[in-house]
Amino acid sequence: MHEAQGDVLVAACDPDLIGTTLTEGELEVLVAPRFYGEATGSKQELLEEIGRASIINLMGDRIVSEMMDEGIVDECHVIKVCGVSHAQVIRMGGV
Repeated sequence: MHEAQGDVLVAACDPDLIGTTLTEGELEVLVAPRFYGEATGSKQELLEEIGRASIINLMGDRIVSEMMDEGIVDECHVIKVCGVSHAQVIRMGGV
């Protein structure tokens, strides 16, 4: 979880992606531990953090699918980055 200027950003990814670089053509995306963190927690802990978040960044097929099941992410807002599911949610006007 990151906080800046009154916003709370929660970044989460599938554990097996931490520290990897996703590559497709000239595009390279580093799934940085500094941004996504290295600690693993339960789904319930993540949902509690997301409940306080104004910005959510998710990387990975499993985590994005789980958050779709929870109604946090809509499938039409999921993109593939180097073949891996990615979603961002921005909540306007309060959490």
